[in-house]
Amino acid sequence: LARVFRELRPTSLVTHWRDSIHGDHTAAHHLTHRALFMAANRHFELGGLPPVWAPVYYAENWEDPDNFRPFVYVDVSEELADWRQAFQCFAIGRGEGDFPYWDWYEARTRLNGIRIRAAHAQAFAVDEGRMIQRRELL
Repeated sequence: LARVFRELRPTSLVTHWRDSIHGDHTAAHHLTHRALFMAANRHFELGGLPPVWAPVYYAENWEDPDNFRPFVYVDVSEELADWRQAFQCFAIGRGEGDFPYWDWYEARTRLNGIRIRAAHAQAFAVDEGRMIQRRELL
């Protein structure tokens, strides 16, 4: 994964929040951080590729709610129909489980949208260290 980061040189990364009810979500969180550490560190030889670093964002997810504090909101109003179409490619997106996944995401993005005066918005958390902002004036 670290080599893929160096090859693709992302400008941002999105992964799962650290507190999840699913072990694979928690593992994805930790693997992303470990791979980014390796990709950014010049002491790791990864096929001669130069180091790369990118900010990490954690997408809001009903299965990862513990201690999730949104910090960044992105207006997804224009992309919502495409997102729904892609989501319906999966069984859970077609309602083939016990939980109304799409209903939750549509409602949640609507509530997030209200917060930023948009029709729909996706919320992202960041690590606490990235919540520090320097401003000259308020």
